[in-house]
Amino acid sequence: MTGENAPRDGAHLSVADGELATELAEVMWAFLRRLRAETTRSELPLAQQAVLARLHATPAMTSSDLARAELVSPQAMNSTVAAARTAGLVRADRDEADGRRMVLHLTADGEVALREAREGRQTWLVGRIEVLSAEQRAGLDVTLATLRALLDDGHQTRVGTR
Repeated sequence: MTGENAPRDGAHLSVADGELATELAEVMWAFLRRLRAETTRSELPLAQQAVLARLHATPAMTSSDLARAELVSPQAMNSTVAAARTAGLVRADRDEADGRRMVLHLTADGEVALREAREGRQTWLVGRIEVLSAEQRAGLDVTLATLRALLDDGHQTRVGTR
């Protein structure tokens, strides 16, 4: 079976699906590299930017929650959170429901750092979007919805919507 009737279990991909997957991965990696290039103009490391963005969207997460959400090891997340705490970007408070747990929140400095870190990539992205035709912009809206559907695998991965 190929095409629309093919099983989607990964074992029976059509040639077209395999080629599409390869091209999508290549384009996404190239886009990510370019986005990182724009983002690294900020002094805030990407891992800390991810933590700040996640805590901005979902306050009061534990370091373990963050590790699961960002798909990294707990040890890596603990290191990232420790650096953010040392920099005064994140604070840890005892969980009111379970005093053994520490929940993380952005500080005012963390909010400012997140906003500043986003500015470089936002400026670049807006500039790139502005050169698109109306048809391409409409296609981008559809593509974003499709990418969100691809990310929806039951994990707590949360991608912002407009």
